Amino acid sequence: MALIPNYALKRLIQQWCQENNIPITEPTLISSDSESRKRKIKKYDKAIDYISATKATVDAVKITDEFLVGKLATRSPDIQRQEAYELNLLAKSSMDNRRIITESGDIPFLMTLLGFREPRIQENVVTTLLNLSIHENNNILIMFVGAIDILIKVLQFGKMMEVRGNTAGTIFSFSVIDEYKAIIGDHNKAILALVGLLKDGS
Repeated sequence: MALIPNYALKRLIQQWCQENNIPITEPTLISSDSESRKRKIKKYDKAIDYISATKATVDAVKITDEFLVGKLATRSPDIQRQEAYELNLLAKSSMDNRRIITESGDIPFLMTLLGFREPRIQENVVTTLLNLSIHENNNILIMFVGAIDILIKVLQFGKMMEVRGNTAGTIFSFSVIDEYKAIIGDHNKAILALVGLLKDGS
């Protein structure tokens, strides 16, 4: 029931005002402080605003992620398709979001969804994994759950060319790490599927 200042919204309003050349009236300090003291107070306020906004953003992403994953656990393909799309957008939007999604333990669940034959669910899940794989630490967690075997199957048998293309992109992200180059190279099917994509893909 406590009222909490919405620093994230305050920051967005300030940015909007600056972009639209609307002057922002700051509250005046009721004291005879020197200019340097006023500047220090202003810097302190900005630091507090930034920390609060960052914490609010992280909390919002965690709550959103929990909600989406909860919905993905339903048996309705229509709901799963929509929520997989939303999770993909969340992963796409920032590096911090990618870290939060992975730390929330979503990877094993996403891997099970990747095996679904419904093309749009598969497309959004593999694109989410592609976005998550851009964060190097995430690659370790994705590979740890045996992702490469499932990804190679999707690379071979994905129903849509976009799915197969994004799977190739995810495998490429893994190949940035030397240790994973060897793991990928050990899979004859991976090389054959990639060569097949060169021939059949866009």
